[in-house]
Amino acid sequence: MTVSQDSAQLLNFMLEEKRDGIFCVSPVLVVDETPVAITNGEFSGVYKKGSVAKLTFSGKFVSPTAASGSYTLYKWPSDCGWTSSQGTWTANVVVE
Repeated sequence: MTVSQDSAQLLNFMLEEKRDGIFCVSPVLVVDETPVAITNGEFSGVYKKGSVAKLTFSGKFVSPTAASGSYTLYKWPSDCGWTSSQGTWTANVVVE
């Protein structure tokens, strides 16, 4: 995820989940590039792909350099077919 310089907006959120199918192992990659407001260190967003597929995510900064939260995927396309799942995520600052 990318945060604006003033820490007021989440500029993008990327989720990658490994999906195992009967004859398939595939990453499910979702990228939301719609800015989301960060209020009191918390944020949430919804991203739709087409008329059915949807990513819902929320999170909270637990420190100035780390955040965690949860997500739900509904009928998201992948190489293994449509997937629906939910889980938690964590993110830490990476300096390159």
